[in-house]
Amino acid sequence: MVSRRLVSKISKGLPFPPSTGARREDDFDFEKILDHGRAMETELTQVLHANDLLEAELRKETAHIEAEEDALLQLETNAKTEASRRREAGRKLHLLLQTEDLAEMDDILKDMTSLADVAHNAPLSLEDEKLAALMEKLTGHVDSMQGNIKQVQGITQAIAQGKAAVQATLFSHLERAQYEDIVLG
Repeated sequence: MVSRRLVSKISKGLPFPPSTGARREDDFDFEKILDHGRAMETELTQVLHANDLLEAELRKETAHIEAEEDALLQLETNAKTEASRRREAGRKLHLLLQTEDLAEMDDILKDMTSLADVAHNAPLSLEDEKLAALMEKLTGHVDSMQGNIKQVQGITQAIAQGKAAVQATLFSHLERAQYEDIVLG
């Protein structure tokens, strides 16, 4: 009855979604639709797992960068403290021991401490060896995960085809009651 209604609606030209497969009958095969849904869920699970791995790696690297930034801040603070200590020690020297080089040394120390500020605010550059090595390692991880996903992409379709072939063989060799008992449980 339902199939007659569908046929009459299709023949009358009522809007109906286009077929997704080679044959329109495949769109109404509930088992194939369920198998396709399971295959899509499996693929989604793999992609979500890969995404979780990338997010974990990102969190780890972010924590590492924050630790390095804290260490850099500590080094900058120590350098500024040392520069001010040297300036104070130079001022406390006896006038005969002070030279004009002390003023030049003061300028050099200022330049050395200000270089860290400039380097800290500079944009990231791929010429940095550590950053390049990190990017290369991260690219390797991403390529590896993509390769792993590609290896299992065709498996779900092959399993579905194998299952369909086994069911077709059982259907042709068994009686209907036996077939339903085995396949449907």
